[in-house]
Amino acid sequence: MLVLTTLSLDPNDKAVQLELFENNTYVKHIGLIDNECWASVRSNMPISNRHQVYYYEVKIIFRRSEWPNFGAIGYCTRHMELSNRPGYSKNSSGYCNYTGDHYEHGNWTHYGPSYEVGDVVGCCINFIDKKVFYTKNGKNLGMTGIAIPDQPIFVCIGLYTGSEMKVNFGQEPFVFDIEGYKKSLKVAQKQQKLSVESLNEIVEVSEN
Repeated sequence: MLVLTTLSLDPNDKAVQLELFENNTYVKHIGLIDNECWASVRSNMPISNRHQVYYYEVKIIFRRSEWPNFGAIGYCTRHMELSNRPGYSKNSSGYCNYTGDHYEHGNWTHYGPSYEVGDVVGCCINFIDKKVFYTKNGKNLGMTGIAIPDQPIFVCIGLYTGSEMKVNFGQEPFVFDIEGYKKSLKVAQKQQKLSVESLNEIVEVSEN
């Protein structure tokens, strides 16, 4: 299922080392090799919570062989410095490629597998539970531990010198079955509602 969206990477809200292509869905780090660094870009608008769940994917296109630690995807607020990568600053989250570690608000935990050129990595924001999980090549890697902040958050992509990534905001089919995940959430919500109603009926009977 394709998702109609106006979300894209923001050419006016990125580190100077980054260039955007393909209607602002392809990002390339063009910084000098002798001055390697991290650089990030935000989406052109905050992630909307009106659908309760938001998901996007990134395909890793290229990295320089001498720098295995090349990328991080996640979210951030408007206040994150774009000379850093998501997860290293307060109110941001990032799944890093090299060790599979997850960084959130500057703290890290081992989270999932590493990822490389050719892999597709996804980020799902669950506004119902206020949590985030990541995917690799269509597999859900599980919820991270810290709740998302109560302020507008943006898609955020961090790249190291020479890296290139392609972002899918829904203009192409996703590798991960996000529609199946949404359906499972609806089933869980319905079951929870029925359980609460049943409990209320038991309480009413006992009080009578």
